[in-house]
Amino acid sequence: MNIKLHTPSSLKMGSGMGSMKQFMLSILATTVSIALTFGTAAIIDNNKKENEKHQILMMVLCDMKASLDEINAADSLISGFVDAQAAFLANPDSLETEGYMLMIYYNELNYNKTVENIFNSNIESINTIGNINFVEKASDFYRLREYYNENIAKEFAKMMENGNLTSNYDSLANSREMAEDLRFVSATRARMLMQEYRACRMLANVSDEEMEAYYESRMKLEDEIMHNEKERAVLDSLIKDRKVIRDKLEKAYQEGRLKRQK
Repeated sequence: MNIKLHTPSSLKMGSGMGSMKQFMLSILATTVSIALTFGTAAIIDNNKKENEKHQILMMVLCDMKASLDEINAADSLISGFVDAQAAFLANPDSLETEGYMLMIYYNELNYNKTVENIFNSNIESINTIGNINFVEKASDFYRLREYYNENIAKEFAKMMENGNLTSNYDSLANSREMAEDLRFVSATRARMLMQEYRACRMLANVSDEEMEAYYESRMKLEDEIMHNEKERAVLDSLIKDRKVIRDKLEKAYQEGRLKRQK
């Protein structure tokens, strides 16, 4: 009697190899899927961190540039005052009639310290930047800016406020040496601030074009904010005025009503 044995298909030659291959492909697909998921998330997270870093760098650089614009303007005013002072001292008669023109050189720095305070007090921002050289240079810039404000700008303002520089020859003459010293120190510190700013920009790898574009957009935004604040102030004033007028009309109406009742 002939008996035929049937081998299960799962045990036929090669079927085990096929199953193993399919199993390995499944593992590989799962591994790739996991890698892609976590890898994409890591890339997105890294891009987000890089964007945050760049925004902080640009914010600090923009603040530096705005401060430099003010300091350079103050430096020009101090230098202009010294030249005008020399002209009036050489021609005392003109002091009585034109001495008041010296006041056009009076100036006070009006920069905003918000960015500096955030930069100095927020360790998270410093960690986000992750560039110790930039952090050190930026700190040096802010120290120099504070020095300029306290020891040059404010001292120049005090000099112009004390005495009668615009009308008294002796007062103007006595301030000559101090004014010349302030001009020298002002020019020196302004150059140092510019050097620190340029070093920070180089460390941040920011081009002239990118800096100018960002600076213009930031200034435009600040102008819009100030404009909106002025508009709100005007609107609040109008509302207040209308309320005052309404209250007066109401009071007049009530007074007239009481008189009619009598």
